[in-house]
Amino acid sequence: MAQSRAAEVARWVVRTTSSGYSQIITPTGANAVTIDNIMVASASANVSPSNVMTIYTRYTHHLPQFAWAVMLLWLVVIVGRVSLGLKSRLQGIKMPVVRLRGLF
Repeated sequence: MAQSRAAEVARWVVRTTSSGYSQIITPTGANAVTIDNIMVASASANVSPSNVMTIYTRYTHHLPQFAWAVMLLWLVVIVGRVSLGLKSRLQGIKMPVVRLRGLF
């Protein structure tokens, strides 16, 4: 999971844990250093800050609006198809006229 997150945002990830693997992950998602939890060790790597903007970091805040737009477009298409289908089916059917006499 941490490797995919590092690759998504193109950033170094330094992950330290007390139960599991401690890792230094490159911006491409590769492991630079991995230390098992049963080992007592230290690690070092040349980690540099980055200002690279990936598509994910640039547009992820627009994801909810995009999802709503796709859903609304889908609803318009489905409702349009259903209404066109009903109109074409009802064009050949003659609806009976019911007249209520004596009620009013």
